[in-house]
Amino acid sequence: MHNSAKVGIVSRVRLPITDLRLNEQAKFETRAAARNEDMIRRRLLFRVSENAADRRAAAALSLERRLAPPKAMGQLSDTLSSSRSMRRLRRFFCGSVIDLLKAFPAGSVSFYTVICADWQVGDVDLAAFEPKKILERFRAQLNRRGLAALSGWLIASVHGDYDPATRRYQVHIHLVAVGDARNAIESLREMPCYRPGVISRPILRRRAADLERMTPYYLAQSFWPMKKRLPNGRRDRRRYRLPPNELVDWLLWIDQQSFGDLVWMHRCHVSGGKIVPDG
Repeated sequence: MHNSAKVGIVSRVRLPITDLRLNEQAKFETRAAARNEDMIRRRLLFRVSENAADRRAAAALSLERRLAPPKAMGQLSDTLSSSRSMRRLRRFFCGSVIDLLKAFPAGSVSFYTVICADWQVGDVDLAAFEPKKILERFRAQLNRRGLAALSGWLIASVHGDYDPATRRYQVHIHLVAVGDARNAIESLREMPCYRPGVISRPILRRRAADLERMTPYYLAQSFWPMKKRLPNGRRDRRRYRLPPNELVDWLLWIDQQSFGDLVWMHRCHVSGGKIVPDG
């Protein structure tokens, strides 16, 4: 990527040892699949741009043009709305994180999903939603639980899924945590906002069973899915593509975000083209 305003530190990560493209179980997207997804997104954006009465028309046309195939190899659009750009980000960033995680005993690594019932955004409010504010609030909560005094490190990422029945996005945070940093996350269970209720499992912990499958899922998903309700009222575990109108809204929103808006790295950084722990 020749322009790194949106991908931030990822532009400084070199090709990692772990190549997600070579792991069939990880089901990493192919270049052809990413190219095809961008074609689908361009068609939806262009359709909106043709409707002069649609307030999104101008922004949709601008983004549609930026999702066009690059004129030269490697010159991908600097936007998280591009499936091709996200494929490269996922490959380099997640691969580098996996390289680092492999240096630690599996028992010292945990993956988390953290959900607060209040983290909901109506579809009409998505354009104004600032994910960085949720990360800042979450960071403050962990610091109050003693994170700063604990050893270890973590990486947190904001994600969300859409419920068509309520027309709202349920925002959540995915994390990978190593060492004692996990204790601060576990202690969040004592807070009222993370006690089971509307959300049956506000804090879900998973052991590091498959780094090459789990790391891209937890830290850098390339899209937000739709999740439907089953006849019994429970949420369908399957993930569906957002409806066309909501997908356009999401593309225009994610285009305004940067890697730093969605990801927080605690006590780790990029050095020499790799992600390494502080100190």
